[in-house]
Amino acid sequence: MSSRLQKTNRWLLLFGFIIGNLLWVKTLYDISQYHTVNPRFSFPAIFNILFVAGALLNIALSAYVLKGIWNAETELQPRRDVWTYIFLLAIPLTVLCVSPVCSTGNILIAPYLASTIIRIGLLIVPFIVLFVYLRGKKEAGIFILLASSLLLLFPNDECFNPFNYWWIRKISASPLTYLPVMYAILFVVTGLYGKNKYLITFILFGLCVGSLAISLGHRLRFLW
Repeated sequence: MSSRLQKTNRWLLLFGFIIGNLLWVKTLYDISQYHTVNPRFSFPAIFNILFVAGALLNIALSAYVLKGIWNAETELQPRRDVWTYIFLLAIPLTVLCVSPVCSTGNILIAPYLASTIIRIGLLIVPFIVLFVYLRGKKEAGIFILLASSLLLLFPNDECFNPFNYWWIRKISASPLTYLPVMYAILFVVTGLYGKNKYLITFILFGLCVGSLAISLGHRLRFLW
């Protein structure tokens, strides 16, 4: 069962990275077309450059970390290794960095019920996974993480902005709010497989910084 679950987890990891990167590329296209909705709007030039560079870098990093897992028989981190705690705690930290972009003043509460449920769930899930992991059910913990990352794609954000407008027009809500957290979970999983620990740590903190910059850029009306 463990071997079967391990294979399932690796396929879910691959699927998650593919979906995440496709969503990022689509977002690049959507924001480039936003002028058809609001001809007066434009992002600062530096943001466009950084957003495109971030997409290219993320695709490259995704391929690199996946290669390290698929090309070798990898073992999950020891249950009580300090890296296990560092990686899992990076998930709620990313949630807190993302949340200001869409909140009611209380960082835990979003304007939309679905988004609030997802947000609070994301703060709880890593601790559930840690409990499962420490009990020796490591692959089960990984499965919970990966399943949670895919649930983040449930449309939950109804804010009409340069990122979300296509989704809102088509299905009334966008799945993009927690995309950085989805990436964080996927990279955390690769870290838990014992590969590229320092690189994964750098990526996770980079996701936090980038997410917080976008959140604050919105709150300060610098980006949109």
